[in-house]
Amino acid sequence: SSWVNYVPNIYAYLAVALTTAPLILRREAPWFVLALTLACYVFLSNSMGGTVSLSPIGPIVAVYTVASERARGEALAAAAVVGVCAAVVPMGTSSVAMALVMRIENVAFVVVAALGGFGVRMYHAYMEETRRRLAEAERTREELAARRVADERVRIAREVHDITAHSLSAVSVQTAAAERLIDRDPAAAKEAIATARNTAKSALDDIRGMIGVLRHGDAPAETAAGTDRFSDIADYLQRAGVACFVEDAAYDRAHVPAHVDLALFAIAREAVTNIVKHAGASRATIRLSSAGAVADLFVSDD
Repeated sequence: SSWVNYVPNIYAYLAVALTTAPLILRREAPWFVLALTLACYVFLSNSMGGTVSLSPIGPIVAVYTVASERARGEALAAAAVVGVCAAVVPMGTSSVAMALVMRIENVAFVVVAALGGFGVRMYHAYMEETRRRLAEAERTREELAARRVADERVRIAREVHDITAHSLSAVSVQTAAAERLIDRDPAAAKEAIATARNTAKSALDDIRGMIGVLRHGDAPAETAAGTDRFSDIADYLQRAGVACFVEDAAYDRAHVPAHVDLALFAIAREAVTNIVKHAGASRATIRLSSAGAVADLFVSDD
């Protein structure tokens, strides 16, 4: 046997150019480009009369584009149409076996192009969904952070209100006492003024701690007070002339969550502040108990 070397003429080169030139528009009009390249491929393959085997590279690339740009059904339809055409067009060889191999090869290329395009489409869809989820997670994180900041501001505002109301009422009581005692008992008046000054200083320290939270992030204030400072409340009531009885033997601070313990102190402080400012009471009772993580606080006056 012998090999025949055939050098394509200018017509063969023009045929390849006609089947591939429309590909420059494949992104804008994938189906139109597929139809145009396939029509050129079929027409030119038949017009050559089987003297030259025209490459189906144009329709193969067009199939890849349809598969990567369109839905799965469209990709299957494009691959089927181009595959059938590649299997029936004339081959430029007199050997039936060689023609069969070339047709199978062309059909295989069409299938690979369709699968590749579909895979690229799925990858792009996956990446788009990943970007969407990341953006959604970022928005959720920012919203959560904003909510936390707002909650922290409300908490700090409440703490500042409690501190100032409690301390200013104590200062008011002590300065009023000093005013009454200044002439007949200067020593007692001096002591009342010192107590008012210490109360004001303590309030300033607490407020400074609140401002420190704003400066340094979401960490709890270093001056946050819990039920271990109930003695301060008792002293405050006694300085205001209200006898105070604290009953906390049934309270187990170790088993109560820290934020609950802080809240109990803040509630008790607000209650006794109202007693001093509005009740005109002479005696107050604070009863604190707990059962596990559940705590009961009872504040009363006469």
